[in-house]
Amino acid sequence: MKRSTYSFPATLVGALILMSTVVSAQTIKSAGVIGLWSDPATWLGGVVPGANNDVVIANGDTVTLNRDVTIKSLTVGEGTSGVLSFARDTAVTVTVNGDVWVRSGAAFRVLTHAARRETFTKMRISGNLKNEGVNFDMRAGSSGSTLAVCDVEFFGSTNSTVTMGTYSTTNNEFNAITINKSGTGKVILASDIFSAGGSTGNPGNPHWYFTRGVVETGSFAMVHNWGNAAAISAWSDSSYVLGAMGHGMSNGGGTSRTFHIGDAFGYRPVNVRSTTPGGATGHYVRVAVVSGNAATATSTYDTKIDKVSEVRYYRVSYHQGTTSTTSMTFDRVTASYGLDDGVGANNQNLRVGLSDSTRIAWIGVGPDTALHTTRLEKDSIPRLIQSDVSFTRTLNTNQYFVFALARVRGTTDNTLRKPATTVEQLSNVPATFALEQNYPNPFNPTTNIAFSLPGSEKVTLKIFDLLGKEIATLVDRQLESGSYSVSWSAAGYPSGIYLYRLTTERLVQTRKMVLMK
Repeated sequence: MKRSTYSFPATLVGALILMSTVVSAQTIKSAGVIGLWSDPATWLGGVVPGANNDVVIANGDTVTLNRDVTIKSLTVGEGTSGVLSFARDTAVTVTVNGDVWVRSGAAFRVLTHAARRETFTKMRISGNLKNEGVNFDMRAGSSGSTLAVCDVEFFGSTNSTVTMGTYSTTNNEFNAITINKSGTGKVILASDIFSAGGSTGNPGNPHWYFTRGVVETGSFAMVHNWGNAAAISAWSDSSYVLGAMGHGMSNGGGTSRTFHIGDAFGYRPVNVRSTTPGGATGHYVRVAVVSGNAATATSTYDTKIDKVSEVRYYRVSYHQGTTSTTSMTFDRVTASYGLDDGVGANNQNLRVGLSDSTRIAWIGVGPDTALHTTRLEKDSIPRLIQSDVSFTRTLNTNQYFVFALARVRGTTDNTLRKPATTVEQLSNVPATFALEQNYPNPFNPTTNIAFSLPGSEKVTLKIFDLLGKEIATLVDRQLESGSYSVSWSAAGYPSGIYLYRLTTERLVQTRKMVLMK
């Protein structure tokens, strides 16, 4: 029997080879067009990018996002131009399981459109975000009419480094931001970042949501120019701004704003009140937490206080931005404290201290009337103590003053120094659940307690005497999987046998230790 043969046309063979090459290639590039993302003709090889593809918008091309997209990484432009924009009338979600890079001369933006047709889109990024372009703008138009926004969520277990340029209303502008990292992932700032705009009751407002993971600012700041008190929500001991945060103030004056900041040891929010009307949108107050001794070697105190915190203090500065308001005046501050601030429980001798940028002359600013009784509950929620003594601090742009926890003169209830209890993560490699014998044992007066967690857990580690009385809480917070070591000083306790108990959501384990003086 004779076998029949058939020869494919050379053009068809070439097309099949090209398509095979494009499908298997990791990078897909736009094809020198102005086109829609969903159109195969927009892309070299005629293949719409998918979850396994690195995507490049070529120089001179303009691509419009008109559908939900999941890709590996995204580069807008090749060094001179290129535009990626969200469709005017289509709400889409873009998920990038890697980095987003807007290169020099390029633009990545939302587009305004006809009145009463607001569009709300979303972009999820697990990797880094870097803008070198001429137009990174996630908010455009007017609330209630032509508004178009893209809310950005940082997710995943890897760190996300964010690099922006100089802020304006058309470049380096975010709308809403959600911090939703997993594991040990965090957001790291390599520049200041800004959200702006907002109108009471509008669904496209630039809210910040802290769900999980910190924003580590370093020498930069995370700034929200909108003055609304509800602009920031869902913060916790595991999700806050680690460093410096900026916030717009009310146009009415005489109002306070909360700054959801903290350091490596935990969440320590503070409130600041301004008496100056805000004026035009654009200026903001910046508050940074500084780890270390608030006092200097030559610090002096007024008749009300005799010590300020050795653990941390707060720096308040005013930034004029584009407004005509050249200064801002403040008259109230509220500090917070927790288990690591050297604050004793159930006393009324804790105060707030205030100084200028030199940190030399400190004054007590209350509370003097509504005395605060210190609370150190078993949870890790920080407690607030509010000044009630009127003071006036007027700052010109980029000037600052400082405040810190302080204690009443002549008292010893509050040491205001870091307790001899530190928690060190030895490894983030998952381990089996274990509570080790303390070392050394017997000890005098300091010992170390090691434990391991197989997964993320809410953990408490507490010390008890033999009568079952709880005498110290060493750990009370969410910890990731890994091995940890906690040091504890029993300098203020008598010799004897003590118990230490590790409690997680699944297991409880107790061991004995001996203090021998």
